[in-house]
Amino acid sequence: MMRLGANDYLLKDRLGRLGDAFRHAREEQMLRRANRAAEAALQESETRFRRLAENAQDLIFRYRAERGCFEYMSPAATALTGYTPEDFYADPGLAFRLAHPEDCREQARAFTAGTDGRTLTLRWIRRDGRLVWTEQRNVSVRAERGVPMAVDGIIRDVTERRSAEESTAALVQDLRAGETQRRVLVARLVTAKEEESRRIAADIHDDSIQIMASAGMRLGVLARQVKEPEQLESLRMLEQVVGEAITRLRRQMVDLRPVGLDDGGLAMVLEDYVDQCRQDMDMTFDFQSRLTGDLPAEIQITLFRIAQEALANVRKHAVARHVEIRLDEVVEGVALRITDDGIGMASPMEKSPLGHLGLTGMRERAETAGGWCRVGGRPGAGTTVECWLPAHLADATP
Repeated sequence: MMRLGANDYLLKDRLGRLGDAFRHAREEQMLRRANRAAEAALQESETRFRRLAENAQDLIFRYRAERGCFEYMSPAATALTGYTPEDFYADPGLAFRLAHPEDCREQARAFTAGTDGRTLTLRWIRRDGRLVWTEQRNVSVRAERGVPMAVDGIIRDVTERRSAEESTAALVQDLRAGETQRRVLVARLVTAKEEESRRIAADIHDDSIQIMASAGMRLGVLARQVKEPEQLESLRMLEQVVGEAITRLRRQMVDLRPVGLDDGGLAMVLEDYVDQCRQDMDMTFDFQSRLTGDLPAEIQITLFRIAQEALANVRKHAVARHVEIRLDEVVEGVALRITDDGIGMASPMEKSPLGHLGLTGMRERAETAGGWCRVGGRPGAGTTVECWLPAHLADATP
């Protein structure tokens, strides 16, 4: 057996330490290579960022809060403010003084602490004195203990967009004012028409019907005095004609101003009108009302006039066999729905004859009261008129 001496043990120890030295040297070489690769990647990333920032239309910056200076300011600063990046490097307070006096405090907070992820819109005053609107989004870069080290941000010129928004807002306001004025005028027109209808109805009742009724009574007295059968028959026929005229005048009076609307009886008045339609039209009618509360008189007359116009269109144009009328309380308002099984309509915007506003008038009435009216249908499939009015009066005063 071979025996190992002291020299052999010393040589083995040295060889072991030499291997550790080789491994340590290799690890240091690999670490240096990794550091060089990371440094190259960082430089490449910074180069790409700088190239992007140098060509961006938005102003990109980094403000060192602890030093109170700008570490970077992109060339877009010149187009936005009239000052060069060098001006900001030389005078860090310049950016704070650019802010409009009313926005100075908010701007200082945005530069030193960021905007907390919010998009901030502030006014700046350019070098030439022109006001510009800026949109900023600044992010605070903090150290391990949460102390702000820097603020990175992007600032965009939104003056044109802001001007467009203000112009649009002004236009919308003008349109709303015009719409309000239009509604006021239409409301006055509707009120004037209703007052005129009320006056004519009163005249018919107090004048024409009274005269015709008096004539009928005199004919009756005369008929009792006549003995000749032929003359008596003529008087009876004349008395019948007068009675028919009185009936028509009363219908016209009801059409002009239905009795009961002022007392909150829309469902009752509309049902009476449907009964009259049953007598005048060769079709069946199904009327249902689920109204439980009282409605303002103006809302009731508007609903009645819409129903009246819709049923007049059915009589004149629909060639229908069956009509359904529904009154329901829906979404703090009243819904009216009239459906027929007639020939439908090719053009829902057509006007009815005799000078009435027709379908357009129904829409105008509903919109004036703060609601809406829709007409739907197609040839051969009937027509549906739907409208909704609020259960309270819309404020139509400017």
